[in-house]
Amino acid sequence: MTRLYARNPNVTEKRMDDAVFLAHPDTGALYRLNVTGTALWTLLENPVGADDAIEVLAQAFPAQSHEQIAKDVAQVLADFEKNDLLA
Repeated sequence: MTRLYARNPNVTEKRMDDAVFLAHPDTGALYRLNVTGTALWTLLENPVGADDAIEVLAQAFPAQSHEQIAKDVAQVLADFEKNDLLA
């Protein structure tokens, strides 16, 4: 069974111009997302598997190699999980 990732519903999102910030209510930590983080966070509005996220981002960013996108998605998901940003 493929794991589905979703946002932690307690995390607050704030968009300012092109920047996206996440605030964790329990820790008070604030995170600024890069382009990959922002795209992945947007996808996580609905539960999504890593493979599906990679495919969507590969289509959205055709100039990037599939391997690089897969590596970036794995890293961002690990960071999100480590910082309790996922449900």
